Amino acid sequence: MSFSASTADERVLDVQFTDDTLGVSLRDGRVIAVSLVWYPRLLNATAAQFASRAARGCPWSAQARP
Repeated sequence: MSFSASTADERVLDVQFTDDTLGVSLRDGRVIAVSLVWYPRLLNATAAQFASRAARGCPWSAQARP
């Protein structure tokens, strides 16, 4: 299976973080949510680290975890 990164990115409508989950809303109405336990670097990231990633152009990190 192969896919184009630009095609995959066009399907993402929004990215949300809670204290323990990462949720991705897709344009077709689906929401994919996963536990941040699967992503320890995100789970343990500080607000400053999220802001730093946003400044470097990572669109998902613009919404820092609370």
